[in-house]
Amino acid sequence: MSPRKRRPSMLDPAPEQPDMVVEIEYNSGLHPRDAKYEDLEKAKEYPHRFYLRPAECTAQVMWEEPDESGRLQLMGPAPYRLRSDHSKHPCYLRVKNTTPHKVRMLWIDYNGNEIAYELVEPGNTVIQQTFTTHPWLVREVTTCTELLLNGCEAFVASPAMLEQSRRAAAAAAVAAAASGANAQQHQQQNGQAGQQQQQQQVQLQPGIPVVEVEVQELPQLIWTKETHAYFPAWFKTNIQTLLLCHQKLQHAIVNEADGHDGRTHLGHIPSLLMPHIVALAAPETPQGVHFPTVARSCIKPILLPAPPSKEDDETEQGTAAAEEPEGVEDMEE
Repeated sequence: MSPRKRRPSMLDPAPEQPDMVVEIEYNSGLHPRDAKYEDLEKAKEYPHRFYLRPAECTAQVMWEEPDESGRLQLMGPAPYRLRSDHSKHPCYLRVKNTTPHKVRMLWIDYNGNEIAYELVEPGNTVIQQTFTTHPWLVREVTTCTELLLNGCEAFVASPAMLEQSRRAAAAAAVAAAASGANAQQHQQQNGQAGQQQQQQQVQLQPGIPVVEVEVQELPQLIWTKETHAYFPAWFKTNIQTLLLCHQKLQHAIVNEADGHDGRTHLGHIPSLLMPHIVALAAPETPQGVHFPTVARSCIKPILLPAPPSKEDDETEQGTAAAEEPEGVEDMEE
């Protein structure tokens, strides 16, 4: 007769647990980190050259051109390699980060490369001096996912935006003058936040317009047969297994000699319903500015202030090329 096993007691030491593999939580609003990018949060010096964009790195842009009657018509979208052009019309960008992500602002210089600038915390606002024709973009600091500025992958201020900003500033000045006492009382109630805002406004040069810009999250990718390739690998593997099982069970039903045996299984689902089931099962996956048009349908093209020119401006380009790359003197102020 074998001895009876002793029941475990609460006083017994806990059994050793195998080492658990810590799974990294995947943020559905960001793309996996690309190894070719450095860590935007840990880099030591800014501004500096962050990424040399290859020649094939283009963006979808639109622009206005006059027709035969002189009316402006919206042209595009068309692929275009972004770069800064002239520095004739200064302006400020008031960039508000409306996302839960910490982002870094990047200026696209005269050669189309990315220069890293201010770090913008979630919910914070920064003011950046720039010029019209100068493109800006933002990246999340840990994964380097490129987020949106006013719904586009990059932002370029235009003379029309500056004129609209001037009109808004003039209207605000008239309203402030009419209710000066109320404005002063409101500023005192704001406390320290109001003082910080006042200090920042003092640094702005008078007469230079300020353009409002919002950092926005990427829209979610909608599953279709055309966008299936841009979903995570694990999802595509599971869907492949599901569809193969469905196809095999359907063939088994057709080949059954005794007909239907009363049991319902995956094979009885009509093939026309399977795409709808896959779409409902698709995980949250963000669209990407690096995706083709079919997989970035909710990302707006960039509106350029002037028609894109394939010819380089020899004055601006030559000066920029002569001053690069060590000191990066062609930076924004």
